[in-house]
Amino acid sequence: MNISAIKMTPRRMAALLAVLAAIVYTTGRALVIWPELYALRLPDNDDVMRLAEVRDWIAGQGFHDLMQYRLGPPGGASMHWSRIADAGPAALIVLFRIFLNDHDATLSSVIVYQLILLLCYLLIASRIARELIGEQAMPIAVIFAALAFPTIALLIPGRIDHHGLQIVLCMVVLWSLVACPGWTSGVIGGLCAALSLAIGLEVAPELVAAIGVLGLIWVVRGNSENHRLTGFAVSLGVTTAALLIFARPEVWPREWCDGFTPASTYAILGAALSIGIMAAFGNKLQSPRARLAAAAICGSVALGWALVVAPVCFKGPYGALDPFLKHVWMDNVSEASGLFEGQATPGAAIAFGGLILAGLLAVIPLVRNPATRERWWPYALFLLAGALATVAQIRVSYIMAGAAIFPFVAHMVAAKDDPARLGRRLLLWIAGAGVTWNALSIALDLSIAPREYRASQAFAESCTSPSGMERLAKLPRGTVMAPLDIGAYVIGMTAHRSMAAPYHRNNQGNMAMYRFFMASPERAQILAKKQAIDYVALCPTSFDQPVMNPYRKGALFTQLQTGEVPDWLTRISPPGATMLLFLVRKH
Repeated sequence: MNISAIKMTPRRMAALLAVLAAIVYTTGRALVIWPELYALRLPDNDDVMRLAEVRDWIAGQGFHDLMQYRLGPPGGASMHWSRIADAGPAALIVLFRIFLNDHDATLSSVIVYQLILLLCYLLIASRIARELIGEQAMPIAVIFAALAFPTIALLIPGRIDHHGLQIVLCMVVLWSLVACPGWTSGVIGGLCAALSLAIGLEVAPELVAAIGVLGLIWVVRGNSENHRLTGFAVSLGVTTAALLIFARPEVWPREWCDGFTPASTYAILGAALSIGIMAAFGNKLQSPRARLAAAAICGSVALGWALVVAPVCFKGPYGALDPFLKHVWMDNVSEASGLFEGQATPGAAIAFGGLILAGLLAVIPLVRNPATRERWWPYALFLLAGALATVAQIRVSYIMAGAAIFPFVAHMVAAKDDPARLGRRLLLWIAGAGVTWNALSIALDLSIAPREYRASQAFAESCTSPSGMERLAKLPRGTVMAPLDIGAYVIGMTAHRSMAAPYHRNNQGNMAMYRFFMASPERAQILAKKQAIDYVALCPTSFDQPVMNPYRKGALFTQLQTGEVPDWLTRISPPGATMLLFLVRKH
């Protein structure tokens, strides 16, 4: 067979680049964090908790039972997560256990799972580029997508929380908006939207934007869009109803709107019905004005229905969170804060918002050009809505950064054959690469952020190092009282239970933790006995947020961090250890 005779089409080149990029990126990042990865100290506390949930499921916990029984007071705490996101890592672990021991099977799964998601993301990006620009854009799109920080930061080895899967699903929804109208694009888009919403409502801003754009496409283009709109509505409704019937968790609280809950489910079903009614009357509504009126009526009905069946959703996902926890914890979580406020360093806005805002500027000429306007205006509206949502909540950038690359791809294709445009192409590569914006943010923070702050951040990250968690894991099984930033690692890396962890449904356990550490040593001893606490753990940087300043004086956490250990605690961790670990004396 003559290999040279095989024509390397843009589609084949894009697929080859996607495979190579996924392998190189995954391998490189795995090598960088290998000591932590090998110890299954995964990059984020959500990854460690996800692994604990997956292992519990494999060990026999029910499909519908999403309780974490080693979190909070006796009886455990319900999680707002989904088995949809558990399924991939669980399947790989079970598969790899056929020929590997448990540790190696788990290690392989947290690497391979992210490799698969990264490959899917790159391939979907190439398909979106083909729809918007043409087949020649597919390889270039793969390269830009592989550089799209922060999206790619959620696809590194070990980051098995739900964000990576939602990136892939939302990119498919974007593809469904720009693909040729028809049943196929509608059904696939509705399916992925329903699955993503069931996994977690963090994607609600992006998907509300997508649904709004889908409706506007139907208003402007008319009957040619009926099949896409109908397919989306049917798929969204049927998938949500199927999940309601077959995947409803045993604990299904009405007071929360943080994932697959009664409030969100009934609101989504109402939205699907409204969209379906719009599509059903599409053939009878011949003018854009008539379709706009119908969309306004159906949208108002869907909003009214949501206000009736899901009022908690309009209070945000943390409406049922204890006010004290909201004040000292949730209001200070960076990913739930805005792009320009609530961030620890000024560089965050550049790293997470730079590519998206630059993409907005880059898409303007494409929308203004009559030759490209028809293809690009739906995408431009989606990007605009996503950019506004990113400004309001920075974690929207996890998905929108990967979606913001396509204007740069289009301009690159237009300039690639013109030698006189070398400078233009270089500028496009610089501005369209998300890693550029991240590098700028790092340089800014290194020059502005105080050295003490940078040192404390690095020290805080080392607190849950494999050595410290291994020391805790070797102790007899018991209950650990630890701050939120340690709790998930206690559950995921040891056999102990943790009273607290950064999960908002654990109101009772998280409040108990704050009461314990803010109490005087004498009062804390009483609470430790009452709650059957065996170990106390904290980092030297725990509770270092300014919001905790009013509670420092006389508090147990202050004394422990300054080396004053009450007689009912025995220090276990050696001098210099980054995690302070104590045994509670039972007498």
